[in-house]
Amino acid sequence: MGEGPAGQLPLSAESLLHKPSGALFGMTQSAGMGWNPAELGRPHYLILSTQGGLRDPDGTPVALGYHTGHWEIGLLVRAAAEELRRLEGIPFAASVSDPCDGRSQGTTAMFDSLPYRNDAALTMRRLIRSLPERRGVMGIATCDKGLPAMLLALAGAREQPIIVVPGGVTLPARGAEDAGTVQSLGARYAHAWSASNTPRTWAAARVVHRAVAASFWEPQPRLRSWPRRWDSACRTAPSVPRVSQCGSTWLGALHGPS
Repeated sequence: MGEGPAGQLPLSAESLLHKPSGALFGMTQSAGMGWNPAELGRPHYLILSTQGGLRDPDGTPVALGYHTGHWEIGLLVRAAAEELRRLEGIPFAASVSDPCDGRSQGTTAMFDSLPYRNDAALTMRRLIRSLPERRGVMGIATCDKGLPAMLLALAGAREQPIIVVPGGVTLPARGAEDAGTVQSLGARYAHAWSASNTPRTWAAARVVHRAVAASFWEPQPRLRSWPRRWDSACRTAPSVPRVSQCGSTWLGALHGPS
């Protein structure tokens, strides 16, 4: 057994009589996870993402995601959560990761890529509903499977403010092939092999891309000159991720009606 959290839940006679039992139980869960009990009456906001993999704060991989689009999503989730907390909301984070059809090429796993979109959208929608006191939902997703799934899920969550944040883009490595081209590596080796092109084929097997959420995060110094495409609705300072400058209308609903 261990010591429980210090503090007192912000309960009232009205909340005890009229709130669903799940709302009261949820407060105990939130306090048990370390949130300040005195703040548990604040509005709830859900940050739903397709995050995959696990990495140390310095970027060292602990467990890989299925594709490089997973790699920076956690940074975006963190920036959004910190901004919501600054605005006196309670951020919740949930995720439904997505597959990589490039990784599953040549296997029966390819049968799962397109159906994933509908399946994941259903799961995401259930996660949204499972936070009944939510006041808004932010969806953060990448790739041609995760992002459509997120859009489908949010399209069914029209009872509160929503915002979609596209995650990262892929920057090609210097002197290597892009992610689309390198997927033909095995076919080229099998059908067009020659002594002269072997070095070129193996060269393509190097790390071919680095995932960077370029719409929000400054690339490494050696890539600072890389041209970036800024979303017209989200223009941020070049070197500082600022979710507060993106979707300010949605965040303005923080103190609005439920």
